[in-house]
Amino acid sequence: MSIDRIREIFAAFDAGNSPGELYADLEDIPLDDEATLQALFEGFQCTEWRGALAVTKALEKSTPRPDLAVPRLIKALGHAESSVRSGASEALAAYGPAAESAVPTLLEVLRKEPDAYQGSHLVKALGAIASRPEIVLPVLVRILEKGIDTTDEPYLPEDAAEAIGVFGP
Repeated sequence: MSIDRIREIFAAFDAGNSPGELYADLEDIPLDDEATLQALFEGFQCTEWRGALAVTKALEKSTPRPDLAVPRLIKALGHAESSVRSGASEALAAYGPAAESAVPTLLEVLRKEPDAYQGSHLVKALGAIASRPEIVLPVLVRILEKGIDTTDEPYLPEDAAEAIGVFGP
């Protein structure tokens, strides 16, 4: 039942149907077995980027099976659509320390991300995961040293400071 419904939802995304209702429908499906999760992951292949974003939102809400979800979210960090990248960052943040394997990729994407707003999502994920301080803290400190660039996301340094605080003194 759930697998068929997930596939119907992604077909509706590809057909251009209203994203709002589809997001809610997808988030209501229990993601409690591997077959259902595999069907959910098929959404990363949607031709309409909102399907991939819906996958990240469903994973963020229920955080099932980090062993299966985290690698796919890491891959989603490379998606062409910035909303999918930020959704993947938010979902990884929801997994917390269980997403430690995402840290190197989060840092790499942060180095390349031209959009400070998207960078803010990446920084928040690094703080929520709170792992690998030896490679994370220097990057966060550099963000603080750059200060606030009023033409970009003014909260990026604030988010970096909060993430640093998670690691402790």
